[in-house]
Amino acid sequence: MSELERKIDARQVLRAYQRIVEAGERDGDAHRLGELVASADFDGYTVTVSDDAVTVRVLFHSRVAIETGHPRALEAFVKRLDALVGPA
Repeated sequence: MSELERKIDARQVLRAYQRIVEAGERDGDAHRLGELVASADFDGYTVTVSDDAVTVRVLFHSRVAIETGHPRALEAFVKRLDALVGPA
């Protein structure tokens, strides 16, 4: 796990999800606020926050799964999360 991946924790992602749902616009099954998109599975056990290049999922028992193709994309995503809800 990289240093940037360690900066993302489940509570920060869940706070971002809630802020996006409350302040963002509905976009199909998801909500969008700026460049961030938030969605949840039908049962609510998996919450996803993503942008064009990074997807972060909070899974059952607060495990975090991060999908990205490039470290700079992850760095930009972390900055977006920090700007939305503050650092982890």
